[in-house]
Amino acid sequence: MSDDERQALIREELDAAQLSIETVRTNIGVPLPQQLALARRVRELNDGQLREFAWTTATPNTSQLTAITNLLWDSFSSAPTEDFFAIKPFISSVGQLRLRLKQLQQFGPGRGFYAAVFADQRAYAATKKRKEPDFGATIRDVNRFMRDICGYRIPSRLRAVESVLRPVLQEHGIPAADYRGYASTIENLYMGVAVAALDELGIPPQLIAKISPQLRGAQTADASYGVLRGLETGALSLTPFEREILDEAIGGLGGGQTTMNI
Repeated sequence: MSDDERQALIREELDAAQLSIETVRTNIGVPLPQQLALARRVRELNDGQLREFAWTTATPNTSQLTAITNLLWDSFSSAPTEDFFAIKPFISSVGQLRLRLKQLQQFGPGRGFYAAVFADQRAYAATKKRKEPDFGATIRDVNRFMRDICGYRIPSRLRAVESVLRPVLQEHGIPAADYRGYASTIENLYMGVAVAALDELGIPPQLIAKISPQLRGAQTADASYGVLRGLETGALSLTPFEREILDEAIGGLGGGQTTMNI
């Protein structure tokens, strides 16, 4: 198949799914087949179902969380990436994913969340008359869930869902959805310690959000300070005022040279 033929086929698929090329380009990093599948699923929803997605709060209610997690799981956990949101046996179904997100919202990313997970696993082992769960393996699963699922996969796919939903909701006369608050909440649950550490340095949340990709591996205050010391602020897409704030914070940590290019 020639390149022209391939492009023509892609345009046909986009037209059939009523998915614009602008939306596809917005969702860079999300495979085209997944975007097409998502667009087709969204187009099958009726008015009542669509309204479950028209929320803008930082925390969805129960029915909204059910709707969005079902759509995420159905659209992005099919072959060949069926384990996109799964960490088996810690999370092997959409119901388990939803439970962990609820627990994370309730307890935060600290000891309370770990305790809730351990309690669930103990109860499950007791009902199945199995030996006590492997706590070391559980901790690894929880850390992976926080890092991979909360730190990247859910936020990135939430933004894709929002962009695909936007024209459909508009066509139905339904207020637009805005998942940025929830996506940030999920990301910040993973980066809770790092965010708190930088907040104590006087760095505002909006600026922390801008440098969040650089903080993705920082799970302790010391690690976040180390990342901050190594930042070259001149290489970041920041306003002069934002750069000045970061440079001041880095200087207070005894950081090295920073670049002041504007």
